[in-house]
Amino acid sequence: MDKTGCRRINIPLVCEVDFLGTCDNEIYILLLPSSMNTIPCFPLRRLLPSVILLSAFLFSGCDFYYDSDGGGFPGSGDTPFLGTWALYNGRTLSGPVVSYVHFNSDETFFISNNANGSEVRVRGTYMVSDGNLLGPFSNPPTGNGRVEARIENGILIMDFIEYWHTPEKTLPLSGQRP
Repeated sequence: MDKTGCRRINIPLVCEVDFLGTCDNEIYILLLPSSMNTIPCFPLRRLLPSVILLSAFLFSGCDFYYDSDGGGFPGSGDTPFLGTWALYNGRTLSGPVVSYVHFNSDETFFISNNANGSEVRVRGTYMVSDGNLLGPFSNPPTGNGRVEARIENGILIMDFIEYWHTPEKTLPLSGQRP
């Protein structure tokens, strides 16, 4: 052990490291020989326990590729943002609806003038992490920007950040399901 209390392990450079996944805050890696010529021959009685252990690990029920911080499986659209939201200026749901944002399950979104999705003004992509949505957009021919959003008490709280201003301009918006 070193001064930090960590155990150091020297691995010879005859192996390649391949990441398998994580489970219960533990990291699992697979060490592979870097050359087919260096694979030792094992008797079946020595190899069988390793195969059983690896099979148990792979079928243990751990969600290796699940985004557990609020986004679900990548590309699954498992998010509370999905669907159409009517947008209002500011942080209250008062005044006229200024536009509509449509979040799709393929992690794309667009902002339109109408609830039916016609007259599209902005297109972009998004990702969800820890209940927060973030995504770049394009607003042709004006320029690019990003959206940042979260849901509080069923209300969409969204910042529409325009890069074409110096300094960049943030428009605070609120949204509800139409």
